[in-house]
Amino acid sequence: MQLLSITKNKYFIYSALTLIISISLYSGFKWSFYNQDYHHSFFILSTYVDYQNGFKYFKDIFLQYGPGQLILFNLIDYFIHINIVSISNLNVVVYSLHLFVLFKIFEKVSTIQIAFLATLIIFLIHPYSIYPWPDYLSGICLGLFFFFFLNKDNKYNIFLCSSFLFLAIFFRSTYIINILFSIFLYSSILYFFKKKNIINIIVILLFFFIAIFFGILAYSENLSLWYSQSIGIITSYAEYTSYPDLYNKITQYVGREGFILLKISYYALRSLSKLFDLTNLSNLAFIFCIFVNLFFILKVLKKKSKLAMKKKKFYLYQF
Repeated sequence: MQLLSITKNKYFIYSALTLIISISLYSGFKWSFYNQDYHHSFFILSTYVDYQNGFKYFKDIFLQYGPGQLILFNLIDYFIHINIVSISNLNVVVYSLHLFVLFKIFEKVSTIQIAFLATLIIFLIHPYSIYPWPDYLSGICLGLFFFFFLNKDNKYNIFLCSSFLFLAIFFRSTYIINILFSIFLYSSILYFFKKKNIINIIVILLFFFIAIFFGILAYSENLSLWYSQSIGIITSYAEYTSYPDLYNKITQYVGREGFILLKISYYALRSLSKLFDLTNLSNLAFIFCIFVNLFFILKVLKKKSKLAMKKKKFYLYQF
């Protein structure tokens, strides 16, 4: 009973959360100082060094993930010197803050105890950042999108939602595929259940930001380079094979694009089948997180639909 009362104490939960974030920061900083990865880290750092040496975006610098991280490095360099340690430390801070953002998201759709438990599970699976990938930057942007999306509807939240969705794409270009697919799926679910689509304005504003971004790329003659370096390169990875004879036979029937689609489908199904290996503890944790996410998504949809119905009744009552 005493343990149960402690877990209901809000100050205890926040103290434990602070401890988790502090451990994540401390461990990540230690890793950055003493475990410098000269392959992954220099791959990211080299783009910044090239830019400092006068090379141009896309035309001279290969930006596989997009220009967002490089532009962020240029801004941060006014305050902190960018080097192999600082770029890793930046992601350590971002990931630790993301843990707090995730906690606040979970707290909005559940109890504070469940929110802490979900955050703790994420921390135990992935305690701190070890690579300076832009996915951590895109990840916190997606987290902030959901945080503001769950707030009360107003023009500032709509603007912030669209902005953070765009920034997720800006930091990692391939996220545009996932985000657009998710928008389509979300809208289809709402249409199927005949619910009001509350994301319409957010999507319109997002497309406006993307249009500006594409316009700048087109004006600087970098739009095709952005696509080939960020999106098109996915097909290069998928097309690679150690069996050229098999590649030639398959492409005779389905072509190059068909081979790429078959290979992507094969690896997706193989990865999915591995999830059913319940002897692997990480798989169990991953499956648990999937069910938790589905539960939260359904709860949010239900909450949003109820809010829309209340607004509709309120307007009807006024008139």
